[in-house]
Amino acid sequence: MSEPPWEDPHGVPAGYLLWNGELVPRGSVPTDLSSGPPPPPPTAPPGRLDPRRRRLGAVLVVGVLVGILIAMTGRAAPGRLPAQEQGFLDAVHQAQEDVAKGNDLTVVTARTERELRICHLLARGRVHDWTGSIQSVGTSLGSDRGNLSVTLVDGVDLRTPSSLFGTSDGQIDPSSEPYAALARLHPGDRIRFSGVFVPSGRSCLTASNLFARNAMMTPDFVFEFTEVQDD
Repeated sequence: MSEPPWEDPHGVPAGYLLWNGELVPRGSVPTDLSSGPPPPPPTAPPGRLDPRRRRLGAVLVVGVLVGILIAMTGRAAPGRLPAQEQGFLDAVHQAQEDVAKGNDLTVVTARTERELRICHLLARGRVHDWTGSIQSVGTSLGSDRGNLSVTLVDGVDLRTPSSLFGTSDGQIDPSSEPYAALARLHPGDRIRFSGVFVPSGRSCLTASNLFARNAMMTPDFVFEFTEVQDD
């Protein structure tokens, strides 16, 4: 039987031996020197990860996928609307809530409050780079001028002025860029647009609804579109 490997009592911790230049636990060294060094400690089977690493990897993959999804749909998401458009919708929604809880007098007070908030928000009624979905697009009766209705959110629409009163002011000119852009689009398509609200009296905007309550709950605002592009 061979002697066990030599141990330096001053340089080797208690319970360990110096074997082939490495510290190994006492008892793991074979008494037969010809058998070679002790086998390495067991390792995880190839291809298998620690459960914590697997969970971390799954979280990272999900995070990347969510980021890609947000980047692809972010422009259409309500949380990513332009601040001006979001403020406009907030004012409209607040008025809808007030009217729903009130009476006929509330229609008047809520309309006044809505106009004050919106006119303070919009500089001369102008907007830039808003988004919405085409509700209808076509030409005026007996004319080539374009009519457009855009839904911002359910129940809140912007539409070109009606030609019922014998004027085409605010309708879309056939030689304009918005007209050419709209010729390629259809109801349901999302667009990005700019333009100006058509004022009425002292107010910076006009609702074309026939009844006052409808003008608060499902308003159709008269709007002149100056820029239109596919979103």
